[in-house]
Parts: sequence; structure tokens; C-alpha cells
Amino acid sequence: MGLPPNLWIRVEKALIKLFSDKVYVKANTIMSLGLDSYMRNLVMNSLSGSVLDIGCGDCHYYEDYPNLEMICVDPVFPPRKEVFIKSCNKHRIVGVAEYLPLRSGSIDSVIAFFSFRDFLNKASAIINMRKVVKKNICIVDIFQPKGLRRLLLYIHLLIIAPLLARIVSRGKDYKWNMLYETILYMPSTEGLIRLTRSYYHKSIGGFLSIICFR
Repeated sequence: MGLPPNLWIRVEKALIKLFSDKVYVKANTIMSLGLDSYMRNLVMNSLSGSVLDIGCGDCHYYEDYPNLEMICVDPVFPPRKEVFIKSCNKHRIVGVAEYLPLRSGSIDSVIAFFSFRDFLNKASAIINMRKVVKKNICIVDIFQPKGLRRLLLYIHLLIIAPLLARIVSRGKDYKWNMLYETILYMPSTEGLIRLTRSYYHKSIGGFLSIICFR
């Protein structure tokens, strides 16, 4: 399961605007109630060696991890280039998870922070991530919960999150409703755990999860 091409194009255009206006980080933080940084740090502090970051966006957190060799893969190339100029161990590839231009077993770890939901073909992406990795793959994202929690998540995505995002973006509309559209194409946490046979899982609220596998 993955995003339809027309929705994927709309999402990428919206992300380009968010990055160029430097709104993405603030909006993501407030919409996730600060949990994005918490979940990201849990994963990043456990890594070593080379890290392939799929859907890395503007790489705003790279400077917090100077000892990690980070390879950023994203179809969108935001204007924030100083990270790669200052650091010899930070690299950039314009690409997508479904077609990784890397050798088999050439990367220690693969991460995808809040980008898995935007993949065009999630199964193909997982196959490619497993091909290039030596140690582990960690995905942090919003997954489809069950029952009442699904209703609560949809209310948050359709009403609360867009309202919070509009506050930090001073009322501008950056197509916040597309977040809800992308979640409709996400599997459940349990479904991805079964598919990947993950060895580590941490969930907050039943839908925001870290899933790690090999």
C-alpha cells in the first residue's frame, strides 16, 4: 500500500512550500504535541556508524549528532544547505525509498521519521531498505489505530492539528488536511509489526509508534 501518484505530487509540493517558508519544523512539533522530537531522539541516541535517513526533509536535527555519518534521501531539496557544507560526514541524495542508489549492505542503519506514510510503495521501500542495511531499520510515524482511538486520531488530524498549525503559520493554509489523507493509506501498528517481524516497538496513544526491524 502506498500513496496514489497524484496525492504524492500534492504532498511534495506542499512540503516544498513548508520548507522554503521555514514552517515545517514548528508546525510538525505543535501538531505532534512535541512527541516528534521525543520519538526521534529515542531512535537517534541508539544509532552508530552510517545512517540512511529516508525522507529527511530539511535535516534540521543533523547538527545534534556530529559523530554520525548521515546520508539524507529525499525527493525534495530544501534550501538549507549549510549542514552539508559544514560537515564532511553529512551527505545528500535526491531520491526516494523505492529506488535507493546504494550498494547492498553498505549502511549500518536506516531510519524514516514521519515519511513512511508518504511512500509511493511501502512494500517495495521496505525491500530496498532491507537490501542496503547491515544492522537495523527504524520507522517512526503515525499508524492506523483501532476502534475509538481511530476516531480520536481522525478528529485530531482533521480539526485540532490543522488549527494548531495555522496558529504557528500565522493563519496561512499549507494544505494541512493532506496529513489526514496520507494516514488513510497507512497500515496499523500491528500490521507492520507482523509484516516486518520487528524486534522493538514503542507506541504512544496507540498510533504514534517506533517500529524497528532487520
